[in-house]
Amino acid sequence: MTDRVFRDDWGVPHLRADDPHTLAYAQGRVAALDRAWQIEVERHRAQGTSAAFLGVEAVDWDRFARRSRLADTARRCHAALDPATAAWVDAYVDGVNAGLAAGARRAPEFAATGLTPGRWQPWTPLALWLSQH
Repeated sequence: MTDRVFRDDWGVPHLRADDPHTLAYAQGRVAALDRAWQIEVERHRAQGTSAAFLGVEAVDWDRFARRSRLADTARRCHAALDPATAAWVDAYVDGVNAGLAAGARRAPEFAATGLTPGRWQPWTPLALWLSQH
């Protein structure tokens, strides 16, 4: 199982893989490399912990996320996934975790806020989806 990632002249990543799980891993890794700040902010928003580094203006959203139990709902949704879908999501999360530290080193916002990238859990992508929708 191998993946191949190349970028075109505009920097857009193009991914190829031998199977869907390897492709999901590659997509997660590329997302973390290219969008580390964005996906970490969204992870914190889904968990209701963004005010810790974004400041008081994020308190209302954090309160909403916690009262709405976004992270808990995401955990329960992931637990209810069929095994094949859960394995695909897990491969994506493994890719995010593999690329997040390198992506954070490339994003100046981490240094500016003192935020250290966290570790994604299997349910994290579902939490991000819930917080966006």
